[in-house]
Amino acid sequence: MTTPKDLWIHNMIESLKQIASAEFQEKGWVKGEIHDFCCYNETLWGLFLEGLFDELIDVEAKKFGFSEDQIKKLDRLRQALHTFDSRYSGLEDPKIIISDPEWLQIRELARDALKSFGIEKYLDPSKGIFKESLLRRIYWISDSAIQKGWCMQEKSNRQPLKELMDDIFKSFKFAEIINHYKEYEIAENQILSLRKLYNALKIYREKTEGVQDLKRIIEDPEWHQIQALAKEVIQVFEYKP
Repeated sequence: MTTPKDLWIHNMIESLKQIASAEFQEKGWVKGEIHDFCCYNETLWGLFLEGLFDELIDVEAKKFGFSEDQIKKLDRLRQALHTFDSRYSGLEDPKIIISDPEWLQIRELARDALKSFGIEKYLDPSKGIFKESLLRRIYWISDSAIQKGWCMQEKSNRQPLKELMDDIFKSFKFAEIINHYKEYEIAENQILSLRKLYNALKIYREKTEGVQDLKRIIEDPEWHQIQALAKEVIQVFEYKP
């Protein structure tokens, strides 16, 4: 079970990765490829307001066993972020923000802080976001109660199953995650279950293209097999919605 300490540190590290990763900022802040609210302001809000970064450094860090070097590097980053943020509203073109020489130095400070916690790989947090989003939708496939609600949504001219499939195969890069699973920190036993689901879901999606009767799909024995594969994925990833 995740303790408040573990969760606090995890949230801090994910925020620092967003600050350290040029790839994340290009994909999320500039191109809008991660989610609708991904921006400079959201990253700082996640660190300082949701993540209580000041309290973590000033009050909790020593209790959590952080070294003096770790605390010093976090404080250096904090001061640099406060100084930088005083010059920007966050409403500027993100290309201006991420090309500012001062921001490039902040990226290095964030990397130094992460290194002090032994984290030098997987610095692009968009991969974690895509994996989490994909697993959330796989959970929806595994849950019959959620799918019964889809039938009600269809009456409002929505197509929840089509939207779900588009999310899985397009927005959250199912094929890319399968092909580059190590970059997404997916273990060998996990990728086996994920591949089985991917292959079955891809075939079923093509087979049912254009089918309008959602009730017919969710009562289909072949769909029930896909639900079982989805449950296997959720179990092997130990995913909790």
